[in-house]
Amino acid sequence: MVRIKFSSSSNLVCLSVTTIIYVLKPTCLAASKLGTSHAVELFLTSRTIIFGNSVFIVCSTTNTSFLTLTRRWSKQNDNITLCVDGYCGKSEKYTESETENSTYILEIHNFNETDVNTVYACSFGSNNSLWNSVNIFLNEEHFEYHPNKSEISKKADRLDGFLNIEIVLKKVFPIPFCEFKYNDMNLSTAIRTISWNNGIFDSVQMLLNDHYIGFSSGSLNITCRVGQTNISIMSEKLSESKQSIKRTSGTDGTEMNKLIISLAVGNSVLVMIKIIILSWLCARKQRNKNSNIRIQTNEYNVFENMNSETELF
Repeated sequence: MVRIKFSSSSNLVCLSVTTIIYVLKPTCLAASKLGTSHAVELFLTSRTIIFGNSVFIVCSTTNTSFLTLTRRWSKQNDNITLCVDGYCGKSEKYTESETENSTYILEIHNFNETDVNTVYACSFGSNNSLWNSVNIFLNEEHFEYHPNKSEISKKADRLDGFLNIEIVLKKVFPIPFCEFKYNDMNLSTAIRTISWNNGIFDSVQMLLNDHYIGFSSGSLNITCRVGQTNISIMSEKLSESKQSIKRTSGTDGTEMNKLIISLAVGNSVLVMIKIIILSWLCARKQRNKNSNIRIQTNEYNVFENMNSETELF
């Protein structure tokens, strides 16, 4: 909530601001013919602003003499008058209501990107001699943009006990903190998050790749905290599954099957090479053995012939 008060001293009206959304330096505004007991307040009614909802700014005074002056709401950045004495030019966007105790409320319907990072003013008098303003600046502590269904893309599938998830929040603010749970298994630490700017907001992609959760049935729940608000992104039942035929049959042409086939062929080739090498070694060994036998036989024959020739003499 933002509260702004006027206090007067002599012929000067000093503005003091206390705020929890942003801080404005005290300002001193010149005004004439004002007494010492006048006070004006300007503040937001909500601590958190959610885009798409209404935002209320309150302008009030305790001095009844101000009620005879022209009352005006304006958007100072664009120098646009929004409402004058309760009449608003764009009634579908702005309306003013009056409550007791001289309190006036400006309602900004469907608060969006064009309504933030600007200055709103409430003034009294035809020449705006008494006025004050409030800045509404975007920050992560007090502003929230919740993505609608068309801005959420989600996909989850399980194959052979391995879970894959892709969640895309096309527009969100601030960047959310999300919890991924399958039954009692917390998957949040395994999530890879990528974010980028989308105008004044953010876009976020969250990925889970081939995370083993088994084959039993269970519930997949994804919840994101955007600012101070918890939002359910996905709630899906996964039925009990079995080993996938695709990864074992070798008929679907997947990379896994190609790898299995390549390994089988390679192993067969290695076995054949071993058989050929062993056969060649055995044949070579046999040839060497036969050659040794022939050499020994020839040596024996030569020795016998030599003995025969010796006996003749």
